[in-house]
Amino acid sequence: MLTTNDARAIAKKVFAACGNKVQAETFIIDHVNALTRYANNSISQNVLQSSVDMSIKVFDENKTAKVSITRFDDASIKEAAGRAIEMLKFQAPDPEAVPFAGAQKYRTMNSWDAATAGVSPEQRADAITKAVAECRSRGLQSFGIFSNSSVAMALENSKGLSAFHQATSFDCSCTASTEDSTGWAGLAGQRVARLVPADLACTAAEKALTCKSPVALDPGRYDVILEPAAVADLLAFMSYQGFGALPFLEGRSFMSGKIGNQLLGKNVTIADDAFHPEANGMPFDFEGIPKQTVSLIDKGVAKSVVYDGRTARKAGTVSTGHGIPESATFGPIAVNLVMSGGDSSLDKMIASTKRGVLVTEFHYSNVIDPLRLLLTGMTRNGTFLVEDGKITKGIKNMRFTESVVEALSRVESLSKDTMFRSGFFGGGFVVPAVKIKDFNFSSETKF
Repeated sequence: MLTTNDARAIAKKVFAACGNKVQAETFIIDHVNALTRYANNSISQNVLQSSVDMSIKVFDENKTAKVSITRFDDASIKEAAGRAIEMLKFQAPDPEAVPFAGAQKYRTMNSWDAATAGVSPEQRADAITKAVAECRSRGLQSFGIFSNSSVAMALENSKGLSAFHQATSFDCSCTASTEDSTGWAGLAGQRVARLVPADLACTAAEKALTCKSPVALDPGRYDVILEPAAVADLLAFMSYQGFGALPFLEGRSFMSGKIGNQLLGKNVTIADDAFHPEANGMPFDFEGIPKQTVSLIDKGVAKSVVYDGRTARKAGTVSTGHGIPESATFGPIAVNLVMSGGDSSLDKMIASTKRGVLVTEFHYSNVIDPLRLLLTGMTRNGTFLVEDGKITKGIKNMRFTESVVEALSRVESLSKDTMFRSGFFGGGFVVPAVKIKDFNFSSETKF
């Protein structure tokens, strides 16, 4: 795996090839991803992907050019650097372009776990075998994945910036199915020691069996209990559509013109925090700027959005360390959202519900109105009717049409426990289960 010394040695060759006339930057990512997939109670795929990629970016007179390569011999580096400099001649100056940053200081993060990086195909197969056995013993089919990854990233530039980060991650899921129902459970994170695949299979199997012979529920507004996976889906749209400075400055975010306003319930607090122990964050962004923890929503009040260099210059502020690749197009993104938990639990939420719906997951969600953050999507893998404080039966999947902003202004309770779900650019979401009043289900689905 790439080391700091490796990255610096390669960068020196690039800077020498570029000469003194332009600013030069290298970004190297060494990524290993192993995946075992299973379906119909059998392993169906086992793959290992390993790659080392480097981009060379040059900057001069508000013009930038970038070339990507996968070979690091002297001739390949010299040729790629020459192409990048040649491309500069054909670029139009960009008045909003941001020069490369100089040397920075970063917080130390312990994101590497040797056990996670070293999970073997045999270990994944053994874990899946135990998960499959749990489902098969109940007469169910099982489907899912078990993956483990390791990554090393290095960003160097000719102005003295030097950033390096190593991290590991895993993701495991199980979907159990009967002839007319499914149930899902999953776990992801940085350290695989937390994972017990057989426990996930038990949860998925119980959901599938409870949801067997589901009944149709009339469309309408119901008290809803969203498990963390469903909450993470909603937060992903908040991140992409509203918490970044580009849509905020362009007036197309639900946060635009609302800083200081009470937007959500007083029990809702959301931050972007790369340093949260479960957030799978990194100490710098893709521009080499140190990550800041940003309070986005504090007790329901809109506080701020995240910035990269370009949007910070527009707004007359400083970058919060949220630049992403090609951020000129997409703008900065809050990639490590943390939603604070409350004092409840999933069991307490169910017990407190007279009549409502319990949702395991959403999928095929899409934006209808970004200013209201009005979404539509469907439930899946375990949707249940709750009556008099108990789960009474499974219900057929429902389509929801609901404003996330308005829904989160009606939050009744949040669980104390939180769960990590993978997200954008290697980050993710740390979220509790949430109970919301009067959540709108607009129709039944056929899936």
